[in-house]
Amino acid sequence: MHILIIPSEEYVPEYAPMAGIFQHDQAKIIQQKGHQVGVLSFTFKYSFSSLLNALIGKKNKHTKNLGIVALLTTIIKKMFTPFQSAFHYEIKDQIDVIRCDGFWGGKKSNLPLSKYEVWMKYGDIALSIYIEKYGKPDLIHAHNMIYAGLCFIELGQKYNIPVVITEHSSQYIMGEVNNELKLKLSNTFNASNNFYAVSPELIKQLEQQFSLPINKIKWLPNVLDDFIESKPLTIGKNQRQKVRFLNIANLIKLKGQAELIKAFAKLSKDKDNIELIIAGEGELKEKLIHLIDTLHLNDKVKLIGLISREEVINQLDNCDVFVLPSHYETFGVVLIEALSRGVPVVSTYCGGPECIVNDSNGILVQPKNVDELAQAMLKMYHEHNNYNKEQLRESVINLYGKEAFYKRIMEIYKSV
Repeated sequence: MHILIIPSEEYVPEYAPMAGIFQHDQAKIIQQKGHQVGVLSFTFKYSFSSLLNALIGKKNKHTKNLGIVALLTTIIKKMFTPFQSAFHYEIKDQIDVIRCDGFWGGKKSNLPLSKYEVWMKYGDIALSIYIEKYGKPDLIHAHNMIYAGLCFIELGQKYNIPVVITEHSSQYIMGEVNNELKLKLSNTFNASNNFYAVSPELIKQLEQQFSLPINKIKWLPNVLDDFIESKPLTIGKNQRQKVRFLNIANLIKLKGQAELIKAFAKLSKDKDNIELIIAGEGELKEKLIHLIDTLHLNDKVKLIGLISREEVINQLDNCDVFVLPSHYETFGVVLIEALSRGVPVVSTYCGGPECIVNDSNGILVQPKNVDELAQAMLKMYHEHNNYNKEQLRESVINLYGKEAFYKRIMEIYKSV
């Protein structure tokens, strides 16, 4: 079978290797099973106005690192050969990838339907190039309706290729979709089939927002990273003489690290043998550092910044409890990663975690509730050793490992 995967975000670019990583994990599993897999990856960095503004010194995040020669070269290419210069080819882990660096031209990039129009223009060209170079795929698997799903449902009809959509995004629930785009989405959802979402709660939210019939959208959970699944479980006695809590997430309000630190402060008032490690970077870093200092937790709470996949495994293997205090998650891949290393979890009822966490592997609490989170962490402080690491790992791999994913995805592909 020949599958073309199209994420709505970039596909593991060098400068942001975690972007599109879930799609990459899935693509590798399918490719390793003997199927032909290709990817179209889109980004749209420049417009007429952003390039001209950069010439007079008003640079943005995309133009700030362009020197004068690179800037002039980019202007010439984008203004005179916007399509010819847009496409580049590479092979990523034996997967053929066409990258499209599109150009906004004179369109306003902050208008949702302008984005849709630009995606359609470049998507049509990209798909025709892909078919000419690698052959016509049997199926397109687009990730997220905004904008890969919206565009390639239409383009799939044009090229007579069936399309499957998996929805991961939280922007519907977070109120980030304007009415004009919402109408376009509603029409497309109701007129098409083969929709999936990564958690039952996300399905419920989409059904409510777009007035969809029950079972219009089905469940297709994310997959555990094979790099983590393939590493043997290491089981040894805790030599630290401290109970270590771990959180790995972007340092943004949505991820709830402020509540986590406050809950940990309550727990640590009469306990010296505990510590909290937080891995990640983000806009709240300085505020979290200030909060740690204010609560006099500098000797117990450590922010360790971004970590590699290898270091993720190392941190999980050297913690006792993983905590995810998010306000909202469409799934919660980091939870299945923790469980695959035999680590029990504390998480919030925030969408995705409810289909992962249960009494056998952890505790669920209400989001933004510091007292409830502190009580759950206290319970884990006393009971974390009661969990069987091998059973935690076996259970999560049976549900979310690569073989479980491959079985699910092949049933879906064959059905369409």
